Amino acid sequence: MMKETEIILHMQLDFLPLKSYANIVEGNALRMDWESVIPKGELNYIMGNPPFVGLYHFGILTSNVHMAWVRAVCGRLKSDYRYSRDIVYNNFPWPDVTHDQKAVI
Repeated sequence: MMKETEIILHMQLDFLPLKSYANIVEGNALRMDWESVIPKGELNYIMGNPPFVGLYHFGILTSNVHMAWVRAVCGRLKSDYRYSRDIVYNNFPWPDVTHDQKAVI
């Protein structure tokens, strides 16, 4: 999985995996109570171990279509996007694709 990520990013990730520190929280991102990790008002970024759900999801989330959705739906803080799972991710109209189309993505 790490080699696939390196190929996608065109860089070596020798510094990964990160070691456990007080500010690194480990767990299932889909089941985590994020408000207990960091209050919404203090949130800048959440980093994960991409692609945690597979290359198809990673391909969609980095696509021109999703980026257009982000520009249209995300809030802004200064000139930075505020990506919210509730507003942006959960409401994104995921495409219905065939198995062959999924493999290409």
